[in-house]
Amino acid sequence: MSKFFAWFATPVGKKFVGIAAVTTTCGVFSAHYFPQTFLLKNYYHDFVTMRKNGNPLPVTPKLTALVNEVFDDLKLDEYKRVIIKPFMVFGFDVWHAGFLSSRFGSLIGLPINFTYTDEKLINKESILINNEPVEWNSEEAKQLIDSLMLSEEAKKYAIAREILMTDNTNVTTQAIVSSLLVGACYGFTSHLNESLKNFQKPQSLRVLFYGIMGTFFWGLWTMQKDAWTRYIEADVDKLLAQLGPVYVKGGHEYYEKLAKRNAALRRLLGGEGQNLYTANGNEVIWLRQKRLPVSYRKQYFGDLLKNYEVTNAQAS
Repeated sequence: MSKFFAWFATPVGKKFVGIAAVTTTCGVFSAHYFPQTFLLKNYYHDFVTMRKNGNPLPVTPKLTALVNEVFDDLKLDEYKRVIIKPFMVFGFDVWHAGFLSSRFGSLIGLPINFTYTDEKLINKESILINNEPVEWNSEEAKQLIDSLMLSEEAKKYAIAREILMTDNTNVTTQAIVSSLLVGACYGFTSHLNESLKNFQKPQSLRVLFYGIMGTFFWGLWTMQKDAWTRYIEADVDKLLAQLGPVYVKGGHEYYEKLAKRNAALRRLLGGEGQNLYTANGNEVIWLRQKRLPVSYRKQYFGDLLKNYEVTNAQAS
């Protein structure tokens, strides 16, 4: 094993590592960019599509009409309307992939509960928790069902949010930044190896050094990625709030129901649920805060809704 590691300190070994670093840098860019563009249809769409009897579940005419209303509210041009592809997604969360500045467009996943109009018509037998049927007489199960019933306003907010989440340069930015950080990690580590004469030191110290450098650059990557995502989410909420009280009311209801759903799942999933969600419906944060907290977004729209109510009361 020592001979194996010693080979990397030779000129040939160093050249090999350099080539591998360039290849990895290009691979990281491709891994971020290609699934959101060239592989969008085959890699993402076919994998997450909700199916019935092996066939993709079609978007209902009512949902299609609702999507078109959102297109009108966002004042999207004809080109963007064509390259946005709504479809029925597996699970109960809205979903998106791709971006609108790409010729491949974007995919907007609509969950099955967007078709629910009456709680009595829900096929509860098809809803499983950890592949087990749910005891629907329990209080948390009733709370779960209630959280899946959304108004038209809440659905419009969620659809508009996913569309705007694809109307930016996030995919390209993350592909470039991620690949640059990989290259920077290699370049900086190589420079320190030479300046600190690490190849003359014990292999165990070099392995520790590489681990520290890798962790440092991984931390940089996660911090910038998560901060950028949260910034975009906050910006999207501000843009949708500017569309008026329909989207403000819809946003508040959507996050209110989402918090209720997460709180119900926390109890239904037992120990696993406590590791996923807090009592007020936020996602449990470990090392990373990948998204804005549900409670924060709920309060944001709640405060705006109160302002509308106060303004209307004063006007009347």
